[in-house]
Amino acid sequence: MNVGLLIIIHARIMNEILKRESWAPVFVTRLRKESNISLEEYQFLLTEQNGFCYLCKSPEIQETSNKGIKRLSVDHDHRCCKTRKVCGRCVRGLLCTDCNLALGFLEKKPFLASQAVLDYIDRRPLKDFTIS
Repeated sequence: MNVGLLIIIHARIMNEILKRESWAPVFVTRLRKESNISLEEYQFLLTEQNGFCYLCKSPEIQETSNKGIKRLSVDHDHRCCKTRKVCGRCVRGLLCTDCNLALGFLEKKPFLASQAVLDYIDRRPLKDFTIS
């Protein structure tokens, strides 16, 4: 099946869900209040990203441990808007919670993205070490 067709089908399904689900008005209000974007702009970004997190490619809607729904976060450039309220012009894309949090840490401490840190993450754990 063609990816473009899948995206269109996904957008239509999401529109139907938004029409009948009780959380939909809250989501739309939160988009406008916190990210200063419309539902249509969110859906445009989602379509551009084929329905997935921009970085790790996890799906848009994930079920949480308490059976709730977690949508992708609207990521923005913190150099432009330093608070949670965003102007809307500095929106970069949609990220899952994990990628959004990781990116936030990396923006505050860019040295953590260094090759040394990446090498450390790939480092094998020491199995047989003893403290004398």
